[in-house]
Amino acid sequence: MDTPSETMTIVEMRYVLQTGLELQGISRTNKLPSTCNTAVATRQKAVMIARLDHDIIMEEAIQRDVLEYDSANEEEDESSDEEDELGRSEVESDSEVE
Repeated sequence: MDTPSETMTIVEMRYVLQTGLELQGISRTNKLPSTCNTAVATRQKAVMIARLDHDIIMEEAIQRDVLEYDSANEEEDESSDEEDELGRSEVESDSEVE
């Protein structure tokens, strides 16, 4: 079920996890979650993505979080190393003066 939109939306690429998703209409075999208001969802012509696509997207999100966390740790380590080097240089300079 394709529902092309006339609304243009700009999304930063760092937030895009997957493109070209197939949206599935709500049916007896593709039910809404029990917490969802069925009347409102039906009126708004709600659609869902396939479970497999959802799992792939979630796995990608987890991998990106891990990469961002590792990257932040590396930056922290580099910053600490630079501070250590600066501290040693200052100590060496002080000892040379004496």
